[in-house]
Amino acid sequence: MLKFTLSFFVFIFCIMKGYSQYFPGYYYTNAGEKIEGYIKNGPKYISFGLTKESKKRNIGGDEICCYVIGRDSFALVKNLGMNSFGNFRGEFAQVVMKGKLILYIQYYVQERYSGPVLMANGNMMPGGKVSHKVINYFIAGKDGTIYSVKRRNFSEVMTNLVSDNNALVQEIKSKRVKYSDLLELVGRYNRWAEVNR
Repeated sequence: MLKFTLSFFVFIFCIMKGYSQYFPGYYYTNAGEKIEGYIKNGPKYISFGLTKESKKRNIGGDEICCYVIGRDSFALVKNLGMNSFGNFRGEFAQVVMKGKLILYIQYYVQERYSGPVLMANGNMMPGGKVSHKVINYFIAGKDGTIYSVKRRNFSEVMTNLVSDNNALVQEIKSKRVKYSDLLELVGRYNRWAEVNR
């Protein structure tokens, strides 16, 4: 388990490091046309160019349905949140695991600017750009509904999603399976669901 968790965090670190780079890949238009070139990830759009040197343009979910970089596929997942106008939007998320439950991971770097801060010793600390990595998990349930899984709602959401497997429900309720075990839990449930169709 420790080996799996450590491998997963190394995987996320490598993905996050590469978030500012262009990689060879391709996307599919909504009409089904495959376009190859160089892609830079983004949760709301991708930046795309036919070559590394060509001019890049941003492409959103209104033009494409999915894209692939290397062996990693990303899909447009609808209803991950609401925009400022109250309309549901779609965002790109990496497809990590497929089965009866589909697990998506969305990650990006969030930046904001802060003003100067008065320290406890009376000195002023200058403001500047503050950034942090954001990782969101989403699961497409058996009925196609998209659920956002967070530490605070893990038990409620996951007991609902795996309700037909009493053993897993009991492990979640007894806290033997926690939020940090999400990938393992979805994998176990999907293997169980495949055998118990």
